[in-house]
Amino acid sequence: MIRPILLAACFVVSGAVAQAAQIIFTINGVVTESTVSGYAASDPISIIFVANSSIENTWPPAGGDYQWSEEETSEPEIFSHVSFTGSSGVWTRPSAPESGLGVFDNVADDIFWSAGLDEASAQTGLTIGTEPVTYILAQGRVEDSPFVYGTDPVTIEDYFSSYMGTHDLTPYPPGTESYIQLLNGQRITFEVADFNITTVPEPSSCAILLGGLVLSAFHRRRSSV
Repeated sequence: MIRPILLAACFVVSGAVAQAAQIIFTINGVVTESTVSGYAASDPISIIFVANSSIENTWPPAGGDYQWSEEETSEPEIFSHVSFTGSSGVWTRPSAPESGLGVFDNVADDIFWSAGLDEASAQTGLTIGTEPVTYILAQGRVEDSPFVYGTDPVTIEDYFSSYMGTHDLTPYPPGTESYIQLLNGQRITFEVADFNITTVPEPSSCAILLGGLVLSAFHRRRSSV
């Protein structure tokens, strides 16, 4: 079975070959409560954010935090792709964006990803069934965090390239949960468990990987005949 990360990476590369390198964040968790059909407590859920890695932090660090945010369409777009378990459609930058990525030194390190819009009339391009998705927030605490902080501006790629791989997350207390919000007011609430950081493969690498998967599938099919 093709990994969701590979699918997301190849999807983005095929639609944006000329773009700069991008960083993929895959957040894994478990649904705790849902009013949305098809999602139930204890169901696993994954959210993928693909960040445009050349963007510099928008909030100057004070030695204890880094934040990359987007509140106007005149500002650089933080995420080129967002999707999650069961979502349909293609992520489209909202006309009134409210998206961001940040890490904070708060006893243990806190991290968050948010993608969505600032007004109900805007759209993200994502749906569950036919109902539009308006906002996605994933947040948690990184125990034994590897993150370090400075005071100089830094891009997403320059900062997170030192922290590739999987990191465990501890959910925030009740009242500060991660969630996916729909236009009709329904919501999926979930607890984060871990997140993975990787890079989008180069277009040639993606083609090679997909070619290998096709050849592998063809070989298995011939072997079974």
